[in-house]
Amino acid sequence: MVDPLLWRAGSGDLAAWLGGVQRLLLGEAVAGYTVRSGPVFPDYGAVIHEAADVDGLAPFLAGRGVDALRATTRRGARQDEPVVEYLVEGRAGADALRVTPSGERAGSVRLSAPVASPAALDDWLHGLSPLLPVPVPRRAWPGTPLAEPLAVTLHHRAGTVLVALESLDAEPAPGSVRPPGDRLLVTSRPQALAEDTALLARPAALERRPVATAGDLAGWLAGLDDAAPGLTGRAARAVLPAAGIRAQVWRIEHGAPLLMIGRAGGPEVLAGGPLDTLHAWTRPLLSPAVHGRAGAPTRRRLAGWLRAVEDAVFGGPAAWSVGDAPAPVGAGDLAALLSRAADPRAPGVDRLEPGRVTLRGAVTASGPVGVTGRPAS
Repeated sequence: MVDPLLWRAGSGDLAAWLGGVQRLLLGEAVAGYTVRSGPVFPDYGAVIHEAADVDGLAPFLAGRGVDALRATTRRGARQDEPVVEYLVEGRAGADALRVTPSGERAGSVRLSAPVASPAALDDWLHGLSPLLPVPVPRRAWPGTPLAEPLAVTLHHRAGTVLVALESLDAEPAPGSVRPPGDRLLVTSRPQALAEDTALLARPAALERRPVATAGDLAGWLAGLDDAAPGLTGRAARAVLPAAGIRAQVWRIEHGAPLLMIGRAGGPEVLAGGPLDTLHAWTRPLLSPAVHGRAGAPTRRRLAGWLRAVEDAVFGGPAAWSVGDAPAPVGAGDLAALLSRAADPRAPGVDRLEPGRVTLRGAVTASGPVGVTGRPAS
């Protein structure tokens, strides 16, 4: 498979490749190219050459022994001003070379766009095909309007594609070109982007949905996976243990979604695993124990909370690994360790993964410690 955004010596004329990439990413209104050498960060190197066009840039790069050049993209200071740069493969530090074009971005491929429905997102993903070794086919995604319009940007670098979705018109964090927090970040390989974005066809995957009851959360999970069971009656009306909880797909890493449920700015539970096991998170995520804490950091309260987490996640007892301790312990012994801390605290669930749960905020007499639970048998 050929990567259209990578040129290697022997694969064709460099000036012709530069011209083709310019048409795709930059358009005809390119004011020129600046070549810098030295570290990319923090001083971004010194200017060693300026060229008006690709015919002036290609001979200079060849003269510097460039044998592999990659076009990269990322978000700019504004959503509608993506950054395009060329980096020399295999060079870093003082030997690095970086080419920055100037002028308006008007290439034939849209590197960023506003999206108001899954169908609009699919149109944009399909439009990236000229930049990928394997095209993204056009898919029949629904035109259901999103509760909140989003902006999507392509971050393309060596061997990795990032598709970043954020709130429309979000401003970057101070001193950064990135927003304070991407709503959803998809990590993929260029040849697998079509399959790794399949979950985005579902409107629920693109939402940040407020959930006040177990029924609200179950409905959102069912919107992600048809196999997720729904709730009715008293179970659906059960109130979650904290106000202001919201649910969202936070990351999709090579096709595997990572869900985040919690309060903005507060503790949030992460649940991740393969796409075809999403329904497995329904039972643990609907348990109040997973979203709450022990009522008090006493041995009795901690043991009761730990057993409730075990039952929700594994359907039975867990073996808890504590820091560097050589052997796991049961819920009762873990509660004893946590209650003996000089300043005992009630821990919470941090992350759920297939066959594993990790806690946050666990403290023993020796200080903060990592705690991981796995099925006891």
